Amino acid sequence: MNYEAMTLPELEKEKQELDKKRAGIKAEQLKICAVLEKRVDEKKVKEKIDGMTDKEKAIAAQVLGAKAIVSEEAVGEPGTK
Repeated sequence: MNYEAMTLPELEKEKQELDKKRAGIKAEQLKICAVLEKRVDEKKVKEKIDGMTDKEKAIAAQVLGAKAIVSEEAVGEPGTK
């Protein structure tokens, strides 16, 4: 595209269109980054779990289960007021 041959209104319009495209690309990048971060975290957790003994896994399940109960008591049971 030859910007030198464009009028001022044409240049302004082209800039606005490019800004709009850039904003759309940025929004998509943010979505991708969120999914990518989640998947990397999931992979790390799975690797840690795979390296644990059965006893360690059982203890971790108990601790996580207890934390879930405490959280539910603080917030309330889902679906109730």
